[in-house]
Amino acid sequence: DMLGKKKGKKEISYDEYIVLYEAGDKEATDIRKKYAKTTNFLIVYGGSAIGLSRKTIVPRAMAEDFVEGFHRMYPGVEKFSEEAIKFTKKHGYVMTIFGNRKHCDGIFDKNAGIAASWERQAVNFLIQGCAADIGKIVLRKYCKQNIAERYQSTLYALIYDELIGSVPDGSIHPYVTELADILEMPLPTGAKLRSSVSIGLNWGEQGEVGARPASRVCRLAAAVVYLVVVYGI
Repeated sequence: DMLGKKKGKKEISYDEYIVLYEAGDKEATDIRKKYAKTTNFLIVYGGSAIGLSRKTIVPRAMAEDFVEGFHRMYPGVEKFSEEAIKFTKKHGYVMTIFGNRKHCDGIFDKNAGIAASWERQAVNFLIQGCAADIGKIVLRKYCKQNIAERYQSTLYALIYDELIGSVPDGSIHPYVTELADILEMPLPTGAKLRSSVSIGLNWGEQGEVGARPASRVCRLAAAVVYLVVVYGI
C-alpha cells in the first residue's frame, strides 16, 4: 500500500503534481506530463534527487524538494521499497505476489554502487514482475474465453499495463466490458485492479472515456472516429 493507508484508493494525478511542486500554470501540456511521469517513476523505483535532477534538468535543490514532497504525500512508497530490499537481503531473491522469483546475488556485493543497483532492481522487479504476471493471466483468459473470434477483434500487443486492440464499431461496448471483467481481477493481496478505456484512430490518437464506459459513450466515441476518418474533422 504505497499511500501508507490500509483503506481507500488514490492515484498520482497531474493536478496533484502541479499542487505538490507549486507550479503556477495548470495547463496540462505534454511536456509537463512527461516530466511528471519521469518524477513519479524515478522516485518509486528508488531513484535519487541527483538522478531526478539529471533526468528533468532542474537544480539539485529543486529535485530534492520534489523527492521530499513526494514522500510527504505518499509515505507508503518509501516503506514499500525498504521492505522489498529487506526481504531480498534476507532471502537472496525478490518474489512477486504470484510467487515468481528473481535471484539477486548482486545485492550482497562488497561494492556499494553495485549493491545499490541491485536494490533498485529488486524494487523494480517486484513492480514490473507483478505487472508481467498479471499480463500473462489476462492474455490466457483472453484466449480461453475466445474473445477475438466472438467479437471479430484483433489484439495487437500488451505494452506494460495496456492492451492494444481493434474491434468493429458495433462491438466496442461488450468488448471493453468483458475485458474490464478480466482486467479487474482480485489479487492475492486482497486488492482489486481497476481499468480504464481509451478509444481512437490508433494507439497514438485516442481519448480516454473512463472506466467501464456506457454503451452510448462507446457509440459516441466511434462516431467521432468515423468523422475524423471520413471527413477529416
